[in-house]
Amino acid sequence: MPHVTLDYSNNIKEKPDLLTVLQKAQQILEETLPAQKGSTKARAIGFDHCWIDDGEQSNSFIHMGVRVKSGRSLETLNKAGELLRKLMQESFAETCRSNNTSLSVEIAELAPTYLKWDSKE
Repeated sequence: MPHVTLDYSNNIKEKPDLLTVLQKAQQILEETLPAQKGSTKARAIGFDHCWIDDGEQSNSFIHMGVRVKSGRSLETLNKAGELLRKLMQESFAETCRSNNTSLSVEIAELAPTYLKWDSKE
């Protein structure tokens, strides 16, 4: 049941199909964590107004945040993070080559107070 947020500055060069990027992120998480198939909640958010580094207009950022239930080893989380980084580098290859791009991944555990229920319950 990972929660994935892909944040990016709107000055990225290419505009990949973000739903495909999120779907690939879900597949990575299902295979490496593992996560239950089809349980990922993912969204992409572009930002028009950003201050990055020294404010130069060619600076850009792409950040993927992932929140998961506790219980996975640090090694497992790092492996998933590395695969997600590679996915972002491939998906935003032109921006990473031509802009001063800050690319980051953070995988964090959900709080013990996280509650979830199905709307049908």
